[in-house]
Amino acid sequence: MHRTIPTVLLPLLCLALCSSLRAQTPEISVRAYAVLSAFLRIQLEGQDPAVNFRVGPKGSVIAAFTDASLKHVATKEGERLKSKLTGLTFETLESFERCTDERMAINKKFDLPVAYQIAPPDEAKDILEMNRKEVDAFYEHHRDAMGIIQFSCIGLNPTGTQALFFVERVGHYSKGAWILMEMNKSGNWVLRGKLVKWMSRNYARSLR
Repeated sequence: MHRTIPTVLLPLLCLALCSSLRAQTPEISVRAYAVLSAFLRIQLEGQDPAVNFRVGPKGSVIAAFTDASLKHVATKEGERLKSKLTGLTFETLESFERCTDERMAINKKFDLPVAYQIAPPDEAKDILEMNRKEVDAFYEHHRDAMGIIQFSCIGLNPTGTQALFFVERVGHYSKGAWILMEMNKSGNWVLRGKLVKWMSRNYARSLR
């Protein structure tokens, strides 16, 4: 006998499946959470108005997985990144190139002063590729959201004091940036450089 799943149970089933998928995927490191938390706090404090990647109320939601489509991007952009991001070391860039092969899970472990949301895998996609029904469903679920923020993996130097990553906010338009963070003498992560990309389509795909 053919049976259908009651509509009321669909959100619970989706939650269970998404949790299972994340549990089977390697998670980003404690240091990566520290780096990304510091970056997001800078956005919340308005210290970097040219790159608005705010989360929380009227901000964006965070994708549940890192972007694994950036393989070879850093290799193609390597010389430009080193010239634009002053202080970027070869070791940090090489570390980034190595980590891009693996998709990693992102959970609700950020150290932030605001409530924020993690978008499940079925929502963490380019809004420009969604049909109207999917777009309406996303904004119904995440009212006042600016879009979805997706992080790449994080490349680190051997001492773990310099970090390179790519972050993209996908909404009605797409914007991304290469970010260079460094740990200062007080042990805090600070923004050292950025290379902003304004995009009408996904930046990573354009470099393949």
